[in-house]
Amino acid sequence: MTMQRTAVGYMRTDVSGASEKWDGANLHSAAINLDLDLRKIIAFDQHVERPIRRLRVQLSRLRACTLIVPSLDHLGGTIPSAIREQVDVITLSPEATYERLSVSPVVFLHDKTYAVSLQLDALLTSADEIATAAGSFSAGLDHLLLAMLRNPEFVALQLRRLGLTSAVFGERLETLIVGYSI
Repeated sequence: MTMQRTAVGYMRTDVSGASEKWDGANLHSAAINLDLDLRKIIAFDQHVERPIRRLRVQLSRLRACTLIVPSLDHLGGTIPSAIREQVDVITLSPEATYERLSVSPVVFLHDKTYAVSLQLDALLTSADEIATAAGSFSAGLDHLLLAMLRNPEFVALQLRRLGLTSAVFGERLETLIVGYSI
């Protein structure tokens, strides 16, 4: 048994207009015909702020490998490079497939795309899951720290990379505690 590739459908309701239901049905059909695991169809209207950024966050959260769109018009006429670096893109009209430009995991941070290690990708995904469970739209530093605490090996590795041995860490912690005692 092979694992299905994950996909997300995306459409702009203002672009679809009266064809909105038809476009949604076509996204479902395409996923079935291409043997994709369609996780969600995201439909934004013209009032959504920063739709591509929000789409990228959802693609990351849903761990999508493929984005299906009715046409390039739904992405503003061209595929943003940030999307191409994150997922494969399939357009239904005209029928075309645009392969992802990057093969390593990527994260989207402050309007830039970064290639990351699999370990860091797992850590960031964990932080996203914690944020989602807490009802937050995006992960913050507190979510990242909680994710790091879930994986003690990652914390120890990062501290060693910073040159912080357990002895040095203990000394610095003691200094902090003594400095704040009443």
